[in-house]
Parts: sequence; C-alpha cells; structure tokens
Amino acid sequence: MVIIWCLYMSTSRGFGLIKIIFSPYHSFPLIGWSCSFCAKLVFDVLSRANTEFKRESPKPFTLTPLYVYKDGSWRVLQSGIYRGDKCSHVVVDPSFKYSFKIAFLTRALL
Repeated sequence: MVIIWCLYMSTSRGFGLIKIIFSPYHSFPLIGWSCSFCAKLVFDVLSRANTEFKRESPKPFTLTPLYVYKDGSWRVLQSGIYRGDKCSHVVVDPSFKYSFKIAFLTRALL
C-alpha cells in the first residue's frame, strides 16, 4: 500500500486524530467489515513500533470504517454483506483513493 498523505490533529485534552489516505499497489478483495481491515493496518504499524495490545483488552484508539473516493465524493465502503448462505465482497482497486481516521485516546501513542 502507498500512503498518499497523513493528516494529524491534536487537542488540548490529549486526543489525537490521524487521517490516512492511500491507494493500493494492487487490487484485492475485501471480505468482512472494512473497519476490521483498518484495525489490522493500525495493529501492524503499532506492533512494528513495539506497542502491542492483548486481543481482549480495551484499545486506546478508535477507527472509522474505510471510505472510498468515487465519482467526486467520499463514501463508506460497504463490504461483507451476507445474502442467504453467501457473503459478498468488494474489490479494493488501485484506481481509487481510500481513507480512514484513527482517534487516539491517550498521548502515549502520539
């Protein structure tokens, strides 16, 4: 994945907000909730920085679902919709921009 840009904002109460906008190198199917995909990216980056969390413990951040920029506007990427006994998926395409936000609830991660 290529990060196009990253915007960081901080508040006096210790909250931090990062907006990440990217386009992938290759297309890939997104099966399931797009916020789970975003969480996986964040966990990977934080673990490389030696910050790890227990799976069952509360996390010091929240995430938005994945947004896609199509036809001149940002829309939530709908994915992982069950229909009967089958689950549909969408394809994340390199010709579009994607975005999500991370809100850090502690200064320790900023």
